[in-house]
Amino acid sequence: MRILTFTSLYPSRVNPLQGIFIHQRVVHLARRPGNSVEVIAPVPYFPSWLPLPRWRQFSEIPREEEIDGVRIHYPRYPLLPRISMPAHGMLMYLSSLSLALRLHREKTFDCIDAHFVYPDGFAAVRLGSALNLPVVVSARGTDINLYSLFRLIRPMLRWTLTHAAGAIAVSADLKNKMIALGIPEAKIQVIANGVDTERFQPLDATRLWTDQRDRIHPVRRVQYPDVFRSPVPTAHDRNAQPSGIRHRVDTPPSVDVPPNPPRDQGRSAINPNRANRHIRGSGTSRPVECSSARNHRSRNNADGR
Repeated sequence: MRILTFTSLYPSRVNPLQGIFIHQRVVHLARRPGNSVEVIAPVPYFPSWLPLPRWRQFSEIPREEEIDGVRIHYPRYPLLPRISMPAHGMLMYLSSLSLALRLHREKTFDCIDAHFVYPDGFAAVRLGSALNLPVVVSARGTDINLYSLFRLIRPMLRWTLTHAAGAIAVSADLKNKMIALGIPEAKIQVIANGVDTERFQPLDATRLWTDQRDRIHPVRRVQYPDVFRSPVPTAHDRNAQPSGIRHRVDTPPSVDVPPNPPRDQGRSAINPNRANRHIRGSGTSRPVECSSARNHRSRNNADGR
């Protein structure tokens, strides 16, 4: 089966950690016998000469590259932050149409695999109509939990899921919210994100996890690596509460969290308990570092620490 994956949440040499969970799914799907996958990952157009570092990174993303044997294309689409959101889906579609048609002519696709219902899924469903291909759309969380509250976006979420051949939710709760949008239950499958057991596995209790900067002691400091990316409340908020941290000493341990949680959710969740002085940003971590920290934390929890 030849699959076209369509999503703006995909890694590149400029931002190798973006959407890495989608990349892992694509790589494993491509490795299955008889499958081949090609990716279209639209990125906003940004002039390289403008002095705005946060946005200039988009101009540094190549037009095409290969990661782990997967070929990725990065077409540009116009974007006006905070203004053009209702048009994002159509802009993605128009900017990707000629590329998708060319790739389809070179070697026919069998289906489109889209991630994030709006704007990515919206554009993918329109591409599927133009290429006469079935489209499966995966809901990731924010697209349903938050975007469904936006008056102009909610109808496009419903349109996308209605016209897609199938829909995937990463949790039962997300499926229920999709059903609340008017999507038939039979059309939605719950497929949770998998766990790479070669990367995430229990470690020996005597081993301490260390990063490149300092040593994390299992009693005096708790390393809490996670990804604060969702702009809506998540389980991270509950996990970050000091009352949920088990320790064997009277003085509260320090808690390391990643930098720049959106809207300071990670920190604001702890502010009511005045534990903010025990929190510090640990910096961006590679997946292998996060897995080591998680493995150590899981082992400590199993031991009652």
